[in-house]
Amino acid sequence: MLLTIHDSNLIKVAFIDNDKQDTLNYFNDTWTRYLETGSSTFDFTIFKKAIISDVGKKRAYNFLNEKAFVSFRYKGRTYLHTIRKIEENEKVIKCYSINLNLELINEYSIPYKSPKAMSFKEFCEEMDLLNYTFLKIGINEVANKKISAEWEGTDTKLNRLLSLAKKFGAEIEFDTRLNADSSIKSFTVNVYHEHDDSHQGVGQISPTILKYGKNLKTITRTIDKTGIYNTVVPTGKDEHGNVVDIRGLGPWSVNNAKGEREFYQSGAALYAPLSMQMYPSTFTHSTGDRDQWTRKDMTVESSNPEVIRSTAYRELKKNCYPAVTYEAEGFADLEVGDTVKVYDDGFSPTLLLEMRVSEQTISFTNPKNSKTTFSNAKALENRLSQGIQQQLDRMIEDAKPYTIKLATDNGIAFKNGQGQTIVTPTLMRGNKVINSGWRWVVDGVIKATSPSYIVRASDINQKMVLTVSAWIDNKEVASEQLTLINTSDGLQGQKGDKGDQGIPGPKGDRGQDGIAGKNGVGLKSTVIAYASSTSGANAPGSGWGNSVPITPAGQYLWTKTTWNYTDGTSETGYSVARIGRDGNTGRDGVAGKDGVGIRATAVVYASSTSGTVPPTSGWVSQIPSVPAGQYLWTKTTWSYTDKTSETGFSVAKMGETGQKGAKGDPGPQGAIGPKGDRGEKGERGERGERGLQGLQGLQGPKGDQGIPGIRGADGRTQYTHIAYADTISGSGFSQTNTNKAYVGVYIDFNATDSKNPADYRWTKWQGPKGENGKDGPQGIPGKPGIDGRTPYFHRAWANSADGRDGFSTSDSTNKRYLGTYTDFTEVDSQDPARYKWTALFDNVSIGAKNYIRNASFLSGENKWSRASVNGLAYNFTHSMSNKGRPGLHMFSENNTVIPRWKGIYQKIPLSQPADTPVTVSALFAKDGLPQEAHIGIHFIKDGVIARQSWIDIPASKITDKYQRFSLSAKHNIPFDSITVMLYVGYDKIVNLYVTDAQVEIGNVMTDFRLSDEDVQETINSKADQVLTQEQLNALNEKAGIIQAELEAKASADTLDNWIKAYKDFVQSNETARAQAEKDLISASQRVSNIAKDLGELSDRWNFIDSYMSSSNEGLVIGKNDGSSSMLFSPNGRISMYSAGVEVMYISQGVIHIENGIFSKTIQIGRYREEQYHINPDMNVIRYVG
Repeated sequence: MLLTIHDSNLIKVAFIDNDKQDTLNYFNDTWTRYLETGSSTFDFTIFKKAIISDVGKKRAYNFLNEKAFVSFRYKGRTYLHTIRKIEENEKVIKCYSINLNLELINEYSIPYKSPKAMSFKEFCEEMDLLNYTFLKIGINEVANKKISAEWEGTDTKLNRLLSLAKKFGAEIEFDTRLNADSSIKSFTVNVYHEHDDSHQGVGQISPTILKYGKNLKTITRTIDKTGIYNTVVPTGKDEHGNVVDIRGLGPWSVNNAKGEREFYQSGAALYAPLSMQMYPSTFTHSTGDRDQWTRKDMTVESSNPEVIRSTAYRELKKNCYPAVTYEAEGFADLEVGDTVKVYDDGFSPTLLLEMRVSEQTISFTNPKNSKTTFSNAKALENRLSQGIQQQLDRMIEDAKPYTIKLATDNGIAFKNGQGQTIVTPTLMRGNKVINSGWRWVVDGVIKATSPSYIVRASDINQKMVLTVSAWIDNKEVASEQLTLINTSDGLQGQKGDKGDQGIPGPKGDRGQDGIAGKNGVGLKSTVIAYASSTSGANAPGSGWGNSVPITPAGQYLWTKTTWNYTDGTSETGYSVARIGRDGNTGRDGVAGKDGVGIRATAVVYASSTSGTVPPTSGWVSQIPSVPAGQYLWTKTTWSYTDKTSETGFSVAKMGETGQKGAKGDPGPQGAIGPKGDRGEKGERGERGERGLQGLQGLQGPKGDQGIPGIRGADGRTQYTHIAYADTISGSGFSQTNTNKAYVGVYIDFNATDSKNPADYRWTKWQGPKGENGKDGPQGIPGKPGIDGRTPYFHRAWANSADGRDGFSTSDSTNKRYLGTYTDFTEVDSQDPARYKWTALFDNVSIGAKNYIRNASFLSGENKWSRASVNGLAYNFTHSMSNKGRPGLHMFSENNTVIPRWKGIYQKIPLSQPADTPVTVSALFAKDGLPQEAHIGIHFIKDGVIARQSWIDIPASKITDKYQRFSLSAKHNIPFDSITVMLYVGYDKIVNLYVTDAQVEIGNVMTDFRLSDEDVQETINSKADQVLTQEQLNALNEKAGIIQAELEAKASADTLDNWIKAYKDFVQSNETARAQAEKDLISASQRVSNIAKDLGELSDRWNFIDSYMSSSNEGLVIGKNDGSSSMLFSPNGRISMYSAGVEVMYISQGVIHIENGIFSKTIQIGRYREEQYHINPDMNVIRYVG
């Protein structure tokens, strides 16, 4: 059994095959299918070993992880399982998988009560059991049934689906089908009427008869009358909660096969009189019939009296007689849900049962562990009083399956729509030919009922699947499928890519000096005010003071900080803390040690010419004037109540003012200088990992002008501008007064400082010293403290939020983040993880890549998925015609009101650490009535939605022209993928456009760009709209398949003759081989033994297992056992022998091969055939020029 490993995108990445030694092998496998849940599990173990296909340190078994899928084929069907658990040690990996997706298993459904009687499909839609799981209803045998139902608690979507099926009296099974490229073709749930006397349910009635001692090891019968009752009083409820019973229904009764009345209705109850007579409720009948009934009251979730009575009858019939159960041990090659007959003559009278497969366990590597579990056993009336063995044999003979053999008169492969073939079937039962009727079906349509069928190549669109079924007495007894293919010559290839860039020209003259830089902006002062409020969401409008006010318990203390900059601007920021209410007074604790708190905080400033080493003197309490180009240092000292202290430093550089030079007169045109020297060759980079072999594209003419690249930065001098302000919005702006609470910075190529505060990015950088807080109540005694040691404050700088990019404990130049920590070791740690990192200026993070594929919907729905609902339509051409640019138009068909948030979404693999900001943006527009829109992000970890964020775009913001809206979010959890949702408004008639969607890492929306992958595809793909490169590759693949099949057929007879000749050779040389083994044993070491045969004028050198001889016939090199050899003849011919037969020779510049296997490629003329790197079971032929 071949197992295929798929990655998280269902792309085939590896294989596990026990029939081949050069692949991974598996053992301890268990595949279990369950009737009750319609699902299956597959567990297996592999050895961790290296195989030929491994590249470097990348092992094939590494693909077996918690994100992978595994699939296999069994009885013509593909079974796909997602790996849900991995156990791994140094030698083996054990995988546990299930055939259901994580959303169905892990996501919960909320309580629900139906407002009216609804169908199975309507329940699924209202409770969202199918929409997000990509699950669709296939077969539905209860489609016309409607009920009212209620669920009070929450449950997983799988359990809710099983509960719904039970309420409908139904059974379900899940069916997953894949396309040829391993993508999901369909994921359906089939709904069958539950198994009873009139319905089979899941599975089918099998003609197989199981017999004790042959298929089954033992059968155990159990009779139990616990829980028996023979009277039931059923009730239901209407939509207003009123009780409904069955009193209003007419007379009703059911007789058994003997004509006896077995069930009847009287008033509001149903009775089983025969059950009462056999199993009375009391020990004797002396009290009369009045006290002999065993009653049960039951509630049915319906307001229809007919439904209430039929449900009650089904339950009464099931429970009015003792439960007789049978347990069988053994294995039968059946499907889950199949019903079979079981024969056991170990009982008296002989037991003849009808049983159903409820669970089946199969082990492909150890069939002894396979087991079938049966349930729903029903004893059949045994009328085989005499000749039972003969009749049983006849039943077994009748149970032999039918098979169909197909024959064609002209094969199954055609080219360019030319030719035809006649398909003729033969129905077999064992070795007998059976007469029957026939039915021919193509794409679900019955084409003919004749004994043969003509297939014309002109009717085949690349591939046709022809299904033929045999019918006897209006019943289908067997079916078979035949696949026919039709290929066409390829079209003219597209124009080729643009040629390579030319050789660089000579080195140019040196440019003129740039203009002088402008003055920097510094922080002038910082002002801090306090106020109390009953609100923790909105800052107070008044009541601000310089001292901390007394804030009642339960209210909020607000702090307002204003930064004033040297350019006259300022910024304001707020922080809030809630004053907790006093709790209940606790018991007095043991007297604790003196606590340690902050006694005072001192902030001083100094200027220095160094940006790495703090000054040793010159510290003052006011911000000094710092010359341009030098550094402003801030030293903060925290003094604690235990008389210890800590000191921290921060530094900022003041911008330099360049000297403006006098403008000189234009000089004469200088002569062209000599060509510059060629630069030294750079060091060769490390070799990257080898990628997968790609397919060669078709050669075309020279391509058009390529897509313009991203514009490079101007070769100009950058200038950093600094200003100061009192608030975060830039009020109190100043470019010289550093006594401001906020510092603003921006960078451009203009030497002149801007006077507009909006051009600066403002950050609070200082505040006044806060007053000491009041002493708190006695705390809970702490644990004994550790020995008193000297604490050390450590700091470092970096360019990333985790400190790993540009980490340094000494160089703070141009660093964006400051890291700090405190311990009792004097030496600074070099581990970035030890530090707590803070942005030096702000928390702005800007992305540089769009992760959305097909962001402008240039290829329609590709890469996107629909979260649809009835009435919501999707169109990918309206936006171009109505709005002048490509995009998606979502609108209501026939003015349907859309009841829920629906639209389009895309799942994106994006593994990021916690607190990573993500920004989603898109262009929205409308037609006609006002429209709303919604942008959402699901942050997914291990297949589960861990966090989500949404933004609602009101109708007042969306106009007839495209505008961009964005959502930025981050959460304190890592994630491995996200789902981006662009949804329409609900309870409205929808007419909304969307395009240019963008996902970035960062919290600032930037200009739109296509994803790198889409840009690369645009560059690489030059196919016109008639025939794309993908279609050409597909045709090449099909051509390879056809050629492989034809060559296989042509060489089959030759291969058989070759194998026969080899076997004859082995048999005829058995004696010689034995003698050769004796000679080999006598050779104790690898020493050349030269024997010169002067009579034949030949030399021979014998080695331990090979030889070399020279004579007039030429030079021979071969194996001593005669298995292979090579002859170099004097006439220039080189021959190769296998098992004494010449299989290849080279003569006159031509290689002749009888039979050969090319493991990689073979080229004839300008065409090369090779193995397709995506699917190793397929070859491709490509033109190589």
